[in-house]
Amino acid sequence: MWCGNNENNWGFDEWPMMAHKVDDEYLGNKLYLHDFPMICAQEDPSRPYWPSSPYGGDKANSASSGDYHIWNVWSGWADYKDYAKENGRFISEFGFQSAPAPKTIDFFAKKEEQEIFDPVILNHNKQVEGQGKILRFINSHFGLVTDFDTFVYLSQLNQAEAIKFGVEHWRARKYKTAGTLYWQYNDSWPVFSWSCVDYFKSPKALYYYTKKFYADILPVAHYESSDQTIRVMVVNDQYEDKIVNASLAIWDTEGKRIWEKKYEGIRILKDFVSTIDIVNIDEIPVKTLSDTVMHISVRCDEQEYENYFLFNDFRNMHLVDPELSYVREGDDLVFRCKRPAFGVHIAIEEECVPSDNFFTLVPSVNKRVRCLSSKIKVKSLYNYLNKNFKKEGTL
Repeated sequence: MWCGNNENNWGFDEWPMMAHKVDDEYLGNKLYLHDFPMICAQEDPSRPYWPSSPYGGDKANSASSGDYHIWNVWSGWADYKDYAKENGRFISEFGFQSAPAPKTIDFFAKKEEQEIFDPVILNHNKQVEGQGKILRFINSHFGLVTDFDTFVYLSQLNQAEAIKFGVEHWRARKYKTAGTLYWQYNDSWPVFSWSCVDYFKSPKALYYYTKKFYADILPVAHYESSDQTIRVMVVNDQYEDKIVNASLAIWDTEGKRIWEKKYEGIRILKDFVSTIDIVNIDEIPVKTLSDTVMHISVRCDEQEYENYFLFNDFRNMHLVDPELSYVREGDDLVFRCKRPAFGVHIAIEEECVPSDNFFTLVPSVNKRVRCLSSKIKVKSLYNYLNKNFKKEGTL
């Protein structure tokens, strides 16, 4: 698809500095609505032309027609839970900022300059009030943080959780919302930004989350507060029905599996969102779900698709040391835990990208990660929030 411009027509509609430029004779409109589509049709008739992004409906940025940009979340200081209020037809731009990798920060800032609001750090975030936004949203979901290393880690984890929340909401509405594109993939310089891969090609947490929340098969859970139920669904973007096995388990942070349910031979329809169960909260033998996580697993065509659902923000959860451990088996690391481990981070000193990172692990699962480097340090969210950093090789 060829697109005439980014956000210009939205600006013509709604931005005060551009609102007078709505006349069809204005040069921009002549280019976007007349010249560009004609040239594209002549030079590349195989691809459609779209005048602008966003575009459609009575207003260019319309939730009811065309594509839709969402920037009240993040730029407008709204938290990412507000994505659940947005139901555009095609979400073509939305995003959330985070820090680049620590070694990228080392490239442009000395250790003594690595403070959240140091002038050097501020100069590497060109979003107005960018660092303040990152800090505010970290505090909302993880609690108050002043330590810079923890700030960097939590900014990436929070960015990933934010985009995951939005994408899962919209994918569960398949074809009411027909797709999503988040901003952005990479960077043009070393910077705090919306990217999932930084300037030196170091993947952030969002990079690893993306591979999971955009998988063809996506298990997802939604809590319905109105009737106290958990709707468990499977998004199937493949073009054939699938017969799958699934399991649900709720773990508390002390490592106790308090509820479990298994399903065999479930048909999930092609190109559709199938509900596999609606779980009544009364079925779960616990007074509160605040300190629990639901683990969802779907096995399809010999492949495991996993997801998790939290009933509370991390800042309000009583996290316990997961007693995370790993062993090396050839090129793989195999992780285990005694209690739920969130945001498991493999920090690698060499140029090596593991097959997964920043993942959630529950006690019943052995997690296998391909990692060719032997110079690693592993921490989970518990370590960062409790400043309980342990030496290399022990967890």
